[in-house]
Amino acid sequence: MRAMSFLGALVPGDETVVAECRRCGTTVDRNASGCSMCDSEDIVRYEIS
Repeated sequence: MRAMSFLGALVPGDETVVAECRRCGTTVDRNASGCSMCDSEDIVRYEIS
């Protein structure tokens, strides 16, 4: 448990958002409305805290 507390102190408290295209898997800008590689509009966003 102490190790997790120590690691938690090293990681900033802000959430990171990763966005990617569901069709081809390309990572896109978090505010993108479509994929520049395959033109799909099916973008998924993951919030990592």
